Amino acid sequence: MAPKLKKKPLRLLYLLAAASSPRSAPASGPASPVGVFRRRRRPNGDVLSRPAFALRTELGSAPLSTRGGGDRSRSAGDGGPSKPSLPPLAFASLFGFLGGCSHVICNRYFDVYTSLLTGHYLNLSTLAAEGNWRKAAWRASILGSYVGGTALARAVEVRCERSAEGGADAATKNGHFKLLAPMALASLAIADRLADAKVALLAFGYGLIYPSVTFALGGTILHLMTGHTNNVSRQLGGSLAGKPMNRGATKASLCTLASVFSGAVFGVKLMGMLGKEFPYFTVLGLIYATAMLLLP
Repeated sequence: MAPKLKKKPLRLLYLLAAASSPRSAPASGPASPVGVFRRRRRPNGDVLSRPAFALRTELGSAPLSTRGGGDRSRSAGDGGPSKPSLPPLAFASLFGFLGGCSHVICNRYFDVYTSLLTGHYLNLSTLAAEGNWRKAAWRASILGSYVGGTALARAVEVRCERSAEGGADAATKNGHFKLLAPMALASLAIADRLADAKVALLAFGYGLIYPSVTFALGGTILHLMTGHTNNVSRQLGGSLAGKPMNRGATKASLCTLASVFSGAVFGVKLMGMLGKEFPYFTVLGLIYATAMLLLP
């Protein structure tokens, strides 16, 4: 209980100091509109409080900033040290680069994209309208393979989350990649050795990879360029009209665009040097699997 103070200014100062102290906050009730405070214990037992919004990284409000930011090491009271990892933007750039390389190889050798679905839906509708059911079934098999890979990856993720409940620390939040990485590698490596079902199996493998990695990195789509082009254009238009640019979101989109573009250029140069018989997708699968295992 606050002691009685005869002077009003002194009493007001005391009440303000008591209200701003984190120890005087009630145990339950509505959260502060300014920010939610998290308490962490230091190794010496002291309590450290800081706003949750202080955990955001230099990416600002971009989706990538919500993953992998904050403290890279944890105290012993918080479940031990976390594994060292690259920043989320570095992973986004890597997967964008691999996506660009994969796109041009598939386009050059099969005249299709195995992880870009808009064209397949449009071609499927056109072929169905023309009554060309054989080619329509082939397009449907690509779509079904991608959907199957995505659904399987999500099922594995949910099962791993449920099995980790009750005692697992936050470092195991991406433990499902220990299963998805070898599955993706196997899909791409087997596709290298097939003739008829190559495209469908590649679509299945990319369904295992990109939706799960996109979710793990905060929802930023890593191998498509339309959304990032829209984001950069809107930020530019807003800045021309006097609205401050979200530098974090713009930086993330520009990095993804540059990564996909450079990956496509690299893929074309690589095909010119190594020829058609080189096991491109086996090598890409190895890189994809390694990157998935290193995700924070």
